[in-house]
Amino acid sequence: MFRSRMRNGIKWGWLLLVSVVVLGAGNDGLAAAIPPLTLASIFDQSPPREVPDQINVFPTPRGDYIRYDMRFNQFVENRAIVEFDVTPLAEFPTSPITLDFDLGPIVAAGHMPELSSYRLYLYEGDGMPALSDFWATAIDVGAAELTDVHRIHSFSLDMSGSLRAALDSGVSIADFRFQLENAPTYITALQNPRLTIIPEPSTLALCIFAAMLIAVIQRQPRHSKDSSNHQMKE
Repeated sequence: MFRSRMRNGIKWGWLLLVSVVVLGAGNDGLAAAIPPLTLASIFDQSPPREVPDQINVFPTPRGDYIRYDMRFNQFVENRAIVEFDVTPLAEFPTSPITLDFDLGPIVAAGHMPELSSYRLYLYEGDGMPALSDFWATAIDVGAAELTDVHRIHSFSLDMSGSLRAALDSGVSIADFRFQLENAPTYITALQNPRLTIIPEPSTLALCIFAAMLIAVIQRQPRHSKDSSNHQMKE
């Protein structure tokens, strides 16, 4: 009786271990990241407002700039633009998709950083940043907020529904525009933007297969013993 319980305990212990390994692989080991096609920061300085002046296509070492400022009667703004080829997402019709990125403050001369909030907008792109991206018609897909002005913040926003809707409508290049909601007197750096896909393996099927495999292994000695006893009786 004791040995039977011990065997059962070992069997279910192995099953639990296999399940944990499978689940761990599903959540982390199979994740894939899609890097951006292009990064840009579109700069606008009045007058006139809302007519962007230039594009910084190559990001600075600190990342793409995001800024919204009014000083000395001069309106200054930078909107960060990130473009992705989203066609690979069609291979993962049910997998979660996140937009991951880092935001950190760059202190302007003579000004301390302030808490700030941002809005993210999604629209169809063409892989070539243009001044028109500054005001391109887009849908609001999320928000981010700096809650500690002394460190870089990491964000992971679920974009599964928005990007699949874009794919269904024929979009192959998806652009995200980062805009400030308030007016701090410093520049924010957008860093390491990427789309992350976590494929969903058939975890239940794998666990069932593991349980069946363990059961077969457990039964083999018993069958062998029963067969030997049967032969001896004959």
